[in-house]
Amino acid sequence: GTHSVTPATGGSGTITLTEGKSADEILFDLHTLMSTPFTVTKGVHSLNTLLLPLATRTYLASRRVGDGTNGSVLDYFAGSSPFINSTGDVIGMWELESSSAAGAGSAWTGKRAVAYRRDPSALELMISMGFEQMAPQAVNQFVKPLCRMKMGGLALYQPLTWAKMDGI
Repeated sequence: GTHSVTPATGGSGTITLTEGKSADEILFDLHTLMSTPFTVTKGVHSLNTLLLPLATRTYLASRRVGDGTNGSVLDYFAGSSPFINSTGDVIGMWELESSSAAGAGSAWTGKRAVAYRRDPSALELMISMGFEQMAPQAVNQFVKPLCRMKMGGLALYQPLTWAKMDGI
């Protein structure tokens, strides 16, 4: 199966990455998420992409690490992680922002971080019909663009190349 990592409780008693945690505690959580599959599989599988809620990524990009450096937590993480090559590998997605985005029957609430191996042998997004745009339709005083696209979901060929952290 996939890996599920629990964020550590910070010194202030909080779990989320954006409320009350020190920069060191945030970095510990991020490094734990990225290193767990590598450690559990004894170095066979590593992750190279991190998806964060958009607000969390923005916060980490603007929060200073401290200790005499002007760099952000995000910059420091990208520079110190053996798995992430640049801040471009840490992607913000609004879909991970709240429990309402996952649907009413979702098993999780709050915010979620997802790390995975960006490699076609590990996972693939199935698009059965690519984006198609037809001629626009004039309706009253508005112009309606007609578009369609079909997605078939995500095929996860190597489940151990995927990890998630809920409640961040």
